[in-house]
Amino acid sequence: MPDAQCYDVVIVGMGPAGATVAYQLSQAGMSVLGLEKQAHPRYKVCGGGLSVRIDQLPDSDVKDVIEHTVYSIQLTYHGQEPFFIESSGPRAYMVMRDRFDHVLVEKARW
Repeated sequence: MPDAQCYDVVIVGMGPAGATVAYQLSQAGMSVLGLEKQAHPRYKVCGGGLSVRIDQLPDSDVKDVIEHTVYSIQLTYHGQEPFFIESSGPRAYMVMRDRFDHVLVEKARW
């Protein structure tokens, strides 16, 4: 039987939240094991819209995978007239989740 390994923290799920926490804990000197049921990069249909608050992450490499910056939003409800929100600054970012998640997982790995 192989030798058992001990970790300070085990994180189940290496999506954006898990990978970010794994990175931050490892930067704080903790030993971290991240578990994910699928290999990265993996295609994910949903969740490609990111808040502009992503800019607040320390040492953020995610700007490399931003596909589109959103400056205006159109909302409709039950066929009513559309409502527009426009801004001179970014309102959101769009990413492909396979690329975005992979960047975060690789960053957490090292």
